[in-house]
Amino acid sequence: MLLRSPLRRDLALVNANAAVWAVGNGLVSTTLVIYLALALGAPGKAIGLILAAPRLAGVLRLGAPLLLTHARRRKPLCLGLLTGSAAVLGVLPHAAAPRWWAGGESAAGLASGAGLAVLVGCWCVYHLLEYLGVVLLWSWLGDLMRGPVRGRLIGQRESCLVIGRVVGMTASFALVAVWRWLAPDAPRWAPLGWSAGIGAAVLLASVLPLWWVSPREAATDAPQRQNHTPLRAMLACLVDPRYRRLLVFSVCFSLANGISITAQSLYPQRVLGVTYPVILGLRCAMRGGQALLAPAAGWWMDKRGAPALLIVSQLLVATCPLFFFAATPDRWWWLAGAFAAWTAYAGVNVGLDCLKLSLAPPGPAAPALAVYYGTSDLAIGVMAVAGGFVFDYLTEGGADAAWLYGVLFLVGWAARTAVATLLVGIDKPPGEPPVTTRSDSAAAGWLSSSERRS
Repeated sequence: MLLRSPLRRDLALVNANAAVWAVGNGLVSTTLVIYLALALGAPGKAIGLILAAPRLAGVLRLGAPLLLTHARRRKPLCLGLLTGSAAVLGVLPHAAAPRWWAGGESAAGLASGAGLAVLVGCWCVYHLLEYLGVVLLWSWLGDLMRGPVRGRLIGQRESCLVIGRVVGMTASFALVAVWRWLAPDAPRWAPLGWSAGIGAAVLLASVLPLWWVSPREAATDAPQRQNHTPLRAMLACLVDPRYRRLLVFSVCFSLANGISITAQSLYPQRVLGVTYPVILGLRCAMRGGQALLAPAAGWWMDKRGAPALLIVSQLLVATCPLFFFAATPDRWWWLAGAFAAWTAYAGVNVGLDCLKLSLAPPGPAAPALAVYYGTSDLAIGVMAVAGGFVFDYLTEGGADAAWLYGVLFLVGWAARTAVATLLVGIDKPPGEPPVTTRSDSAAAGWLSSSERRS
């Protein structure tokens, strides 16, 4: 059945974009790239760089408002950036393959030289282009998802993202399993590289639904662009007390996550001996739980606000390092508890998506979103790089690896728990209730009809 309302059609296309993009993201997840690098001999510092490279590149999306000022039109710039990011990702598995570098199938070249540079470089450029595109995309979505149903619309999109990732990760699992069954003597990196290549093609296809979404430039965009430079608009976000508090939480949240991120990435494979398919299965189960929780989280945000749900979700997510701490090679299944706790990220993600739009200062959303993403990316990127180098330095200096893992997990739990206190009092700006426009009424009608069908 064709959707009669243009807004209904746009929202359906936006959700289709989210679902297809998530399938590609599941096929070429960070976990896959880490296992690919480990299969090719990368050390701990290289893993830290892989984790940090996209974050550090993400700092450069502070330039998104400047790009928008020169381009004048948001839609073609957004689509061009997302298309370019998928193209760069398609180069990664081929350019980093061992056959291109000295060391042949042993992949010695990747761990120490040009191969590693290509892998990290492609991974970094891919995320830079994608992150710039995402800033513009969320500015676009902010004009689509308006009024008192914004939380539910974001929750539905989050559910599409999670379901798509489950499909993508399942496909990656099947590819790796079938490859190893049909070609048991093949290099371990080969099926991982193919999964990354197929994922890049799917990410490219995800841009297509956005071509049919109306531009919906905000009515305030033109005068704002004329009267305010991108730098002034971004500085206004730092002056605004409500948005500044959100930025403080975002930075502290990223720092707390970065403390143990390298250890959490190394521990399952190096210490517990958990294979990529097992980790993928746990991630699929986690994503399935998030898909079920995301719409309910959006409904709660609309009805009762963000703080309570965000605090509870963050406290649950904070327990994840404790499950890593409890896991041993003989009791590796404790990892399942970490992935179960990670399902609470559904509440964190939906809540932060709502707050970053509702707390943004008046005017175009792109500058506020650029500051939000740029500061948090810088924090977690610096922490990931530092963690990787410190881990290698201490272990190479004779420190007991098991002790070091344990310390990082406990500190990570304490830091993530403490960060939850910063959420107390964060809420939508006070004032008059939002006025329901014609577009808002259409969104509410589309949402209610979707709920009735479900």
